[in-house]
Amino acid sequence: MEIKPHIKENHERLSKYNTLFHDYVRRNPESLRASGYGLLELNDPLFKLQPWPTFIGPKIKAEIIEANLKVLDLLKCIPQRVFSNDPGAISKYYGVSRELANYFIYGVTDEHLDNLLARGDFIITPTGLKCLEFNVNTNLGGMSLPLWESLYQATPVISEFLKQHRVIIRNRNLYHFMFEHLAKAAVKFYRGCDKINIALVMGVDFNDPRRASQERYLNTVFNNVLQSGFSRLDGQVSVCTYAQLKIVGDNVFYNGKRVHVIVEWCHGFVPHDILELFNERQILICNGAIAWILSTKLNLALLSENKDSGWFSAEEKETIEKYIPWTRKVTDSETTYKGETVQLKDFTLANREKLVLKPLIGAGGKDIHVGPHTPEKEWQDVVEAAMHPNDWQDIHFDENLSEEQWYEIVKKAAEVKNWLVQEYIEPSTYIYQAGENGCGEHHAVWGFFMFGNTYSGGWVRAIPTDSKSGIINCHQGAKVSVVFEVEE
Repeated sequence: MEIKPHIKENHERLSKYNTLFHDYVRRNPESLRASGYGLLELNDPLFKLQPWPTFIGPKIKAEIIEANLKVLDLLKCIPQRVFSNDPGAISKYYGVSRELANYFIYGVTDEHLDNLLARGDFIITPTGLKCLEFNVNTNLGGMSLPLWESLYQATPVISEFLKQHRVIIRNRNLYHFMFEHLAKAAVKFYRGCDKINIALVMGVDFNDPRRASQERYLNTVFNNVLQSGFSRLDGQVSVCTYAQLKIVGDNVFYNGKRVHVIVEWCHGFVPHDILELFNERQILICNGAIAWILSTKLNLALLSENKDSGWFSAEEKETIEKYIPWTRKVTDSETTYKGETVQLKDFTLANREKLVLKPLIGAGGKDIHVGPHTPEKEWQDVVEAAMHPNDWQDIHFDENLSEEQWYEIVKKAAEVKNWLVQEYIEPSTYIYQAGENGCGEHHAVWGFFMFGNTYSGGWVRAIPTDSKSGIINCHQGAKVSVVFEVEE
């Protein structure tokens, strides 16, 4: 198992334990066999676990935390600083109806923005981290991380390595981070409270037979959080739908108990009566409809194109330069590239090899075209189509919208085609297990969780470098490697 020098450097930059793990594999050829990692076989149509873990040390962790904090802070400031929270200005820039724009920002305060749950997707390059997108919503891919971590540590090949090298893993439970964050936010929001009840509100069609066991697990974690840092508090976590919540006066109840925190896992939907309570500061909601504005990839274009404007301080301009790739909304107009004025359409057509085209709204890597992996004719066709975008203006919204109607809006919005063109960032190459008995070179995208202003852990999606599409996404065949935080 020969590893090229630059790939070895990529692993060592993360942690010496990656190199030690590779040495361990050389001495133990059975570690190459996929059959030795049977515990990692998930009954999941989307997430497949990569047999080998990824280790990160304190130095790269500090870089990760800094990048995520600074980029998320920039995203949070956009509605107020750039648009003055004006629904008309937001409507015009994002191509949504004024009513929908008003819904997105209704009741949002700085305090609410400090309580967001999010996941930033980054590429780690030899020169630093680059942000591909930030998912500011609550139903984030990768929330099964605590289960995955336990499965890795129980796998004999991995547990033996950890034992031999006396590796101490510093990971904390992802849900522990989440509930600790929510408890702190609730204590600040409800001054003097002695009880915090949390409702994880699922979509209208939620009917998971594992609901009872999920609630037991979540309450075990929540109770541990309360006992370890909030001894004066008690409370519980419930998994429910909006239809199961009842409003009495200015309060929301579930099964006769007052709900203090709603964590919406409904694509940003909040019913109007609960939204009014949120606006009147009667209930705490994470994240709510503002997730739509903060999650759109168009924000990266806004930051990239306007980094030298008066909107941003000198430090913020450095942050944009450091972490945000060159990104533009596709229009038939002039723009700048590395200080030069270019006609965007002509530039995009002529520079396929160093660009990526992606829709403003989308998930799972759908409709992303990575220039170096896209045939010339296909690239030309996508550029031509991108020059004739549509918007959401005909997607109507009113305060009596039902949850079912909201999901129709979600579906229609996903069909809207507005495009971004972004500089292609060559991913660093890593070695992971591959095939029935072997290993190979992979490209990786990193996902880092942020709960409020706290970094809460991460994961890696890795795909062989010979992937035809160049898209690193679980929907496109990438596998998940758990990130273990270690001391060097």
